[in-house]
Amino acid sequence: MPTWLAGNSRRLPFAIVTRTTGLSVASGGVAEREHNGRNGDRDPTSNVLDLVAAEGRRQDDLRIAEGRRQDDLAEIREKHGRELDLQRERAANAARSEEASRINQLLAASTSNVALALEKQSAQALAQDRRIAVLEQNQYQSGGRDLQRGQERQINQWTVGLIVGVAVVAAEVALRLSGH
Repeated sequence: MPTWLAGNSRRLPFAIVTRTTGLSVASGGVAEREHNGRNGDRDPTSNVLDLVAAEGRRQDDLRIAEGRRQDDLAEIREKHGRELDLQRERAANAARSEEASRINQLLAASTSNVALALEKQSAQALAQDRRIAVLEQNQYQSGGRDLQRGQERQINQWTVGLIVGVAVVAAEVALRLSGH
């Protein structure tokens, strides 16, 4: 291995040097023969430039791959975000539907209870109206009797008053005729 490559082999990961054949292969595909392990016969500049260019291409490829990866991740994130939004929307719709159903059941039960209470109240009011009608009828009848009795008393008082008045007038007339 050339001395200039021996110290840099860790920093240049794509440079492969074979010991058996004496070939040095850079990542750019350039193969060069070492001259009996000596570095003095050739200039390493072209090999280094090839390695630097290969490293630049590798970094460009990594940047492109990272961009694709980020695009793929964004696409996956967007796809799963849409799916998650759909699932959330379905869950919210199901919850609203269940709540509406529960409220409708409560309203139906409440309406049924109110109808039953109104029916019971109506029956009680009808029974009370019947009792009041009977009481009013009794009151009218007793009031009529009382009124009739009052009228009879008044007639009796008029009759008594008339008789007393006639008796007084007759006594007066008799006294005047008898001697005045």
